[in-house]
Amino acid sequence: MEWSRPRNENVTVESGADGRIHAIRLNDRARRANPDELAATIAQAHNAALDQARTAVTDAIARLESDPHIQAARRTITAALNET
Repeated sequence: MEWSRPRNENVTVESGADGRIHAIRLNDRARRANPDELAATIAQAHNAALDQARTAVTDAIARLESDPHIQAARRTITAALNET
């Protein structure tokens, strides 16, 4: 599974392609931040992680769809289904 790890200078959020957060890491400055600033920073980092994960999934799907072997298999399956 690919991970997205957007980080700013204070917070790193690791999330999977499904959008679930797997880890949040805070540096010392983030630990001293007021709760509202910290929440906003975490939300921003998580949104960036989601964007990266979506891009990774989209890219992977595009690579699969352009694979000549997969295209041939798709044509074979479609032809077989159309014959029934």
